[in-house]
Amino acid sequence: MNINRVFAWFCAPFGFIVVLFIAGCATSKPLAVDTWRNPQFSPKRTDKIALTDQPNPTPQTKALDELLVDELQREGFQVVSSDRADYLLACVMDEAVKTQPVVHTYVNYAALAHQQSDRQIAPSYDYVQVERRQTGNFRFIAQSIRLLLYTNPKIHHGDFELAWQGNIDVNHSVSAGQEQVLLKTLLNYFGQQKNGRVVLAPAG
Repeated sequence: MNINRVFAWFCAPFGFIVVLFIAGCATSKPLAVDTWRNPQFSPKRTDKIALTDQPNPTPQTKALDELLVDELQREGFQVVSSDRADYLLACVMDEAVKTQPVVHTYVNYAALAHQQSDRQIAPSYDYVQVERRQTGNFRFIAQSIRLLLYTNPKIHHGDFELAWQGNIDVNHSVSAGQEQVLLKTLLNYFGQQKNGRVVLAPAG
């Protein structure tokens, strides 16, 4: 988000113009992936995976699940029913209010009038520029796609544990095609631990 504001005042009796320019830049957080793996488990692409059934799913959740199944199959994962799966995978769209530091730059332009001689009708001006910076916080709603991989109680002796989770920033409303690219990028780190900025996977 870019913030640019210009304020101007003209004071004729005093013969000067003051312009205050406020420029602030609050950009969204860089695209990043954050994944975690439970050291007790080593999920692999060859493991059988089933999607979890979410209670009262929203239309967005249903559409995201369909995209996830398509992308899993496209990437070579084995998507099976829950009674045959090694792991259960849940996909959610998270939203959270976050703050980010932002620097505002204040620039003052002052035109000071003066006369060089008695014969001079119009005054001349000397311009002075003063710059000041101030830090603050910018509040925004951050979106992310989160994958949660759980052990299947039917396979792992009745235990239901988190084996791996992955999170990728969205930061803005995305189309189905963009969501597919985000899911593909996140699945590149399936079963791994990764924290940092990433390059989006090519579409298709």
